[in-house]
Amino acid sequence: MVGVGWFSVEEEGSDHGRSLVRELEQTVADAPEFLPVLEAHFDVDAILGALAVDLVIANEDGYARNANNFLLYHEAAFNRWWLFPWGIDRAFTDERAAALR
Repeated sequence: MVGVGWFSVEEEGSDHGRSLVRELEQTVADAPEFLPVLEAHFDVDAILGALAVDLVIANEDGYARNANNFLLYHEAAFNRWWLFPWGIDRAFTDERAAALR
């Protein structure tokens, strides 16, 4: 699978976290449609909201434009995934964002 190795796993002494990401990636790859899988594993409104903010503030280094500066968290108790953006140090840096200043 492409990209799973790029994830840093913050679970000491285990590759379990990366195996969960591999499992999620395989689920997405095997699905005939993406949206039902996304809805089954994520809070879609939260993800779309985060992506919208990233785009509005022209965050060049965020998930929406660069698949960067995010944490993918698995909440085991509910088998839910969460996407947490961070690092908006490259926001409001392009011409589209300059109009918002």
